Amino acid sequence: MVVVGVGAVATTELASAAGLTCDNGIVVDEYCRTSDAAIFAAGDCTNHPSLRFGRRVRLESVDNAFEQAKTAALNLLDRQVTHDRVPWFWSDQFDSKLLIVGLSQDYDSQVLRGDPAARSFSVCYLKGRELLAVEAVNHSKDYMAARRLIAERALMNPERLGDGGVALKEALFAGT
Repeated sequence: MVVVGVGAVATTELASAAGLTCDNGIVVDEYCRTSDAAIFAAGDCTNHPSLRFGRRVRLESVDNAFEQAKTAALNLLDRQVTHDRVPWFWSDQFDSKLLIVGLSQDYDSQVLRGDPAARSFSVCYLKGRELLAVEAVNHSKDYMAARRLIAERALMNPERLGDGGVALKEALFAGT
C-alpha cells in the first residue's frame, strides 16, 4: 500500500463568516493584516504576498507560521514590519533528509549538483542567473549556503554551479 499526502486545504469558514477576504486561505497583506484592518492572521491558513517572488503564496511550514506570528505581533504593536522571508522546508524520509529553500516556480533552468544514485545531491533552480530555490537530498551544505544566497538574490555561474566539486557559495557569477 502506498499513501501519498500532498498539501492541505486551509480551513477558512470562521474567517469568511467574519467577513474576511479568503482565497486559498485568509488573504493578508505584507504586514499580516486581513481585509479588516483590526484583524491579523498568521500561519498555514494565510495567503500572503511574497515580495521576493512577486506573487501570493500560502506556505505550509513551521518556520513560516512562527515568522508570520512574530510579524503579526509586531504590527499589532504598530511597528510596521513586513513579512518577507525566504521560505524553507525539510522532511525526514526514512534515512534521507529532504531540504528545500526558496520557491522553484517560474524558474527557467535547473542545475543538478551531485549524483542522485549516491543519494546526496541538489537541484538548483534559476531564473536567468538568479538562484530561486534549491532542493537537496542529504546535502545540507548546499541547503545552508542557498539560504543566504537566495536571500541576497545571488547571481550564479551555471557552469560552476553544475560542478559538485565547487562549493555552492563559490559558484557566484563574477561578471556583468
